[in-house]
Amino acid sequence: MLIWHYQHFFMVSPGVLPVEFRASSQPLYPALRLFYLYGDHGVPVFWQISGFIFVWKYAEVIHQRGRTAWEFFVLRFSRLYPLHLATLVIVAALQGPYIWKNGEPFVYPWNDLYHFTLNIVFASQWGWQKGFSFNGPVWSVSVEVLAYALFFAVARTVRLGFSSCVAVFGLLCAARLALPDTEISEYAEDHWTVTRSLSLTLGARLSSQTIGLDAALAPRA
Repeated sequence: MLIWHYQHFFMVSPGVLPVEFRASSQPLYPALRLFYLYGDHGVPVFWQISGFIFVWKYAEVIHQRGRTAWEFFVLRFSRLYPLHLATLVIVAALQGPYIWKNGEPFVYPWNDLYHFTLNIVFASQWGWQKGFSFNGPVWSVSVEVLAYALFFAVARTVRLGFSSCVAVFGLLCAARLALPDTEISEYAEDHWTVTRSLSLTLGARLSSQTIGLDAALAPRA
């Protein structure tokens, strides 16, 4: 993802690459071609890994009431929020000098108090935004926070075995296909809200398969 985002340095205005831009003009392109062209696919892969680990480490504990919602919240946010806050403040501080020198913001245009407030509470991509703002790539984490809440609610309600993971995966697939051609579906398409949930659930499904296989192959006492 880091290498894929390098193209931002070529943008002539926020989100706009020059017509003469060629991906092959980027540094070390022959060696890094795969990452320059397809690096953004690392996001769903990350989500699938997250789903695998979440079911493996948290699902049964949450279902058995071994972890409260507050404890789960603190564990997740203690890993995410410090770096998020640091990058948000740094980007906000640097946008001023960049705008003063270049007459426009660097890549992401919506850098006002309203969007700063959304970023502070991880709500930068919950549908209330006018567009990408400040540290734009944090959109994935913003959507991930919603997925955390969904995961906790589902894990607390049902045991996430193979069949339940398949059921949730099927429901999300149906929701993704049924979304009408409206701003809601455009939001889901542009910001991958449902797609990310599908990836998370797919990882959860794989985890439940693995856990079941481990149990089946475990030595009998």
